[in-house]
Amino acid sequence: MSEKKKKPKKPTIGTLLISEPMMTDPNFRRSIVLVCDHNEDGTFGLVLNDTLPHMLSEVLDYNSNFDTSLRLGGPCEPQTLHVLHAYDDLPESQWIADGLYWGANFEELERRLALGTLQPEKVAFFLGYSGWSAGQLESEIRQKDWFITTVKPDWVFAGVGTQAWRQALRQMGGTFGILANFPDDPRLN
Repeated sequence: MSEKKKKPKKPTIGTLLISEPMMTDPNFRRSIVLVCDHNEDGTFGLVLNDTLPHMLSEVLDYNSNFDTSLRLGGPCEPQTLHVLHAYDDLPESQWIADGLYWGANFEELERRLALGTLQPEKVAFFLGYSGWSAGQLESEIRQKDWFITTVKPDWVFAGVGTQAWRQALRQMGGTFGILANFPDDPRLN
């Protein structure tokens, strides 16, 4: 008999925060946030499903055929660049979950981009990040602003937008699958 995997009850490195359907904060409406760091000082995460109208080539100076859309990691420090990837051999990377790493030595990252040894479906770049001070995220979770689940690396590198948010809720199953059908504007229902 297999034991059913329990959903996490608090944020830890590698958990996903999925905004509840009625969240009004425009920074996180219908968003999926990957928790990359969580400690006594607070929480650092990256919104996975919000693209920007900018390309990587606009912010990095390298010579390569590799180019990709940038994503908005969150409202904090939008001039900073962050990376999630599936390469365990990139120096200075931090393990998030099996097959998922955060950060890298950017000189080595640019070198590998120029060599063409990174696959676009295994790397995602973000401008800005999502941050919470100590206790702030836990308070939002108690207020039921966020659902917590375990990360699936394919969610990181796959689709973006509201459909990704809906799909994540559906994959959580049960009541979450029903919430995935909640209309964008209930007044129009």
